[in-house]
Amino acid sequence: WVHRFGHTINTVWIFHQVHHNGEVFNLASGIRNSIFVRFSTIFCYLPLALLFDPPVFIIFRQFNLVYQFWIHNQVIGKLGWLEYILNTPSQHRVHHGRNKYCIDTNFGGMTCIFDRLFGTFQEELEEVPIVYGLTTSINTFDPWKLNWYPMKTTFQTLCSVPGIKQKFLVLWNGPGRVPMSNPPEEYPIPPATRKTFQIRKSILSTPVKVLLVFEVMLSNVVTGIMKKKLNEPNPEEYWYFMMIVVYCGYAMFTVACVSDHNKYAGLLQLTTVIWGFSLFSVGSLMHHTAGAWIRTVVEISIYFVLSVIVTCLIFTYKTEIEKPLPETHISKDLPNAKEACEAQWNYYLESRKKQKTQ
Repeated sequence: WVHRFGHTINTVWIFHQVHHNGEVFNLASGIRNSIFVRFSTIFCYLPLALLFDPPVFIIFRQFNLVYQFWIHNQVIGKLGWLEYILNTPSQHRVHHGRNKYCIDTNFGGMTCIFDRLFGTFQEELEEVPIVYGLTTSINTFDPWKLNWYPMKTTFQTLCSVPGIKQKFLVLWNGPGRVPMSNPPEEYPIPPATRKTFQIRKSILSTPVKVLLVFEVMLSNVVTGIMKKKLNEPNPEEYWYFMMIVVYCGYAMFTVACVSDHNKYAGLLQLTTVIWGFSLFSVGSLMHHTAGAWIRTVVEISIYFVLSVIVTCLIFTYKTEIEKPLPETHISKDLPNAKEACEAQWNYYLESRKKQKTQ
């Protein structure tokens, strides 16, 4: 029901849609979530503390989340009789689709039984390949914008309608509901096929891609270590650990700016290098012990050499990473989407007729 509310109540959808705005569907989609996702689920999970022993609830909830990770893939096909019981990769591909037949279907976490009971189950149609992402693309790789943009648009809609009742309905109705429509109307779902939907792509050289992968991995590993340290903070080092967490968030932002070919991407990357060198050098000095100067000097020297290498890389490819993306690499529906979608759906109907007559 938490998942269902995430698609049928706008207030919850603005947090959950971060999980759905990826235009490529793979295992990484399973961990793609809003930084505010816990605020959107607490109203459902908190009452359960009155009904179940919290440790038991936490175990089942974590198991449910872990299970849902592996179903985010396009490799595993239908799983025979298990399709009648479990939520499978095939069913979850449908859930993530922006095709008309995919919208608001397959809400189940581990099982599809309740979707079948409540009429929200939809099997994957082989004749109609799934197109992933939102019906209206946000067109950016910036994690901050992807998190804040839904809130911004909802707030703008909230301010544009009169009266408390209409403002409440903006927050309560589903994301597809047209504000102030009476009788209620839904926004039309833009037609899309894989051949007529152009996903957003960066144009980056291999060395730049390697740098970005390194930054993402380093930021995630360091953030995980800092979280553990912040659980038992040393008063003298608490703010240092917090600064590193903030730095990792900033590093992820600069990675997105490079992927988006932002005109300030080179400058932002340079500030990341300088800030990172300063932070880690300070850390080496803070943890320096008497008689360990050689180790401290070696550590700072390594940070310096890495900083110089990255700086040279930034200046070498500065023109490339700051060059605007061409129209052929921006997310959009092509002009012939409607005709292609209709032809695809007609092909599906004809195929099913032939199967019934055989």
